[in-house]
Amino acid sequence: MAANAVALKLPVFWHTSPNTWFIQAEAQFALRNITIDETRYYHVVSSLDQDTARQLEDILAQPPTEGKYDNLKERLLRTFRLSESERAAKLLRLSGLGDRRPSQLMEEMLHLHQDKPICYLFKEIFLQQLPAAVRAHLSAEDFADPRQVALQADRLWSDFLQADKPFASAISHVPISPENTTSLLAPVSQRGKAHTLNSSPSVGPTSVARGQQSTLCFYHRKYGAKAHRCQGPCSWSGNGMAGRQ
Repeated sequence: MAANAVALKLPVFWHTSPNTWFIQAEAQFALRNITIDETRYYHVVSSLDQDTARQLEDILAQPPTEGKYDNLKERLLRTFRLSESERAAKLLRLSGLGDRRPSQLMEEMLHLHQDKPICYLFKEIFLQQLPAAVRAHLSAEDFADPRQVALQADRLWSDFLQADKPFASAISHVPISPENTTSLLAPVSQRGKAHTLNSSPSVGPTSVARGQQSTLCFYHRKYGAKAHRCQGPCSWSGNGMAGRQ
């Protein structure tokens, strides 16, 4: 047991996820059969960074005679674990998928929600983070098993991206949020039409191609055959006005 204790080195304490850190630490204790209270306590103390140790200086300077580990664990959890209102605020401030899959987002939400029963608000918060095209397929789903719903959302999301690879490539370079993925996941026919309209070259009254327009003077570019003035050089066909002011 002494050899196992010497070989153990816990990671630096995780302020943002104290519960998970203790799960990891206690798994290491179990693997090495470390059960003595003082041994566990000093392993945890040695994993604290300077700022954390300063906040716990009172209990570190005068630990209780018995239950050192449990007292230190309780103090760390009380100090750094998010309160219920803080967890609720983080859930309400979610801003879309970002670069995650729906199942990864669900895991974050379940971590914040902890062991509370899944309610209609939790379901709606999750759905609102998804693109409208994916959300429409999941709105009637039963969230009794939220992870199963999230896996279904993964498949839908992947299908939409694979349906049109050029747009999938475009999505991979754009921060993903409910707003910008709604347009990217619109039906292909609508996207193609919008793309055609947006990419068509602007044509003046004379329907002159963009390349030719670049050699026309201001008056012919704007008014075409109706131009009464011309300023050279100008490549207007049959131009007899070049140089006239």
